[in-house]
Amino acid sequence: MILSGFFKINDLLVCLMIKEYYFKGVNFMDNLAVLQDIFREIFDDDNLVINRETNSADIDEWDSLIHINIITACEDAYKVEFSIEEIISFKNVGDMLDLLDKN
Repeated sequence: MILSGFFKINDLLVCLMIKEYYFKGVNFMDNLAVLQDIFREIFDDDNLVINRETNSADIDEWDSLIHINIITACEDAYKVEFSIEEIISFKNVGDMLDLLDKN
């Protein structure tokens, strides 16, 4: 499947981003910075800037497939698994950050 190949590549890129944070001595708890890198990689836009209020209406390319890729990349990066209820509750980046901060 093409999608499973994409997820494998995406997993590797997220893993490399996390290692880069570790080796640079960046505080991994800065979840917004980690999400920023995930979003830049998924949207292939090095200039993309997100904040707590960013949502799918703010980024034209953010469709349902991209949303799945964001969720998957976050789950892989943080070694968590969001429930369906949690995923449905995400209204913006801030909601995702709040949940990640709890884990």
